[in-house]
Amino acid sequence: MYRKILIPLDGSSLAERVLAHVELMFSPKKVEIYLLRVVTLYGYRDVLRPDMVAELAPPALDVDKLYEEARDYLRLKKGELREMGYTVYTHVTAGDVAATICEFADAQDVDLIAMTTHGYSGLTRWLIGSVADRVVRSAERPVLLVRPSMETPAETELRQILVPLDGSELAEQALPHAVTLAKDNNATILLVQAILPLEELVLYMPLGAPEFLSDISTEELKQQAEKYLKQVQDRLQAEGVASEVAVVEGRPADVIVDLAEREGVGLIVMSTHGRSGLGRWVFGSVADKVLHSASRPLLLVRGSRSEQAVEGEDTSEEASQEGKTS
Repeated sequence: MYRKILIPLDGSSLAERVLAHVELMFSPKKVEIYLLRVVTLYGYRDVLRPDMVAELAPPALDVDKLYEEARDYLRLKKGELREMGYTVYTHVTAGDVAATICEFADAQDVDLIAMTTHGYSGLTRWLIGSVADRVVRSAERPVLLVRPSMETPAETELRQILVPLDGSELAEQALPHAVTLAKDNNATILLVQAILPLEELVLYMPLGAPEFLSDISTEELKQQAEKYLKQVQDRLQAEGVASEVAVVEGRPADVIVDLAEREGVGLIVMSTHGRSGLGRWVFGSVADKVLHSASRPLLLVRGSRSEQAVEGEDTSEEASQEGKTS
């Protein structure tokens, strides 16, 4: 599943901190690494007032020097990774940073983009926070995100991977990625489903749905979730992957972040999309909250519904009501 990994770097030590996590998770024998440096020439104009631009901007940028410095920097990082056994390719270009990262990922057909959530702001460096957000929203490839506060992995091995599920096929699209990493690192998977309190669940329900809430209890929702996760656990066992299950009442993003911290998991793997419904989550907003709150590396997989599933989906009110109790 993972053969080519793209790592965008802006020349800062903050952006480089993703490297230690890539080295932890991926063997040099199985992957090749693409290091990308996007030279930004006037990107700072978007974040500075006109008077600040006039005051801070140099009269002219030595573009050739910027490219030369970028190539020298990537050459240095390439040498360090090659000493560890990795096959490494480097590329320097100019353009809109987030768009260039996504375009390069598509052109090279990479299997993963790995980057930190923040870098170093400067006239020729990126505002990585906004870049990471835009890459997550635009990239068709899975994105591994590491907060810069995690300078080095806490463990020498990836021991446990947390996978949040909401019961939908879209959310389960993250599972193959977790399984691959679990097998490669001899790690276990922690399957998690959060159950919203009934009083909050009303906010996610279609019109007319609250009357159905009187017929179901939080305990019944937990039992349904446990049954579902046990079924997923059986599938993982058949693939030779050890796993545990956890059903926790609370807001999904809070449950994921708190449980990851409490259990000391090495990685969270989740889909960027799921399906809302009784006991299910609005996964897009959950993924966004986890992205900005989690202190653990986060692998986001873009969930996509197959055309067959879309064509075959019954959108009638009756089908919707039946889906709420499944």
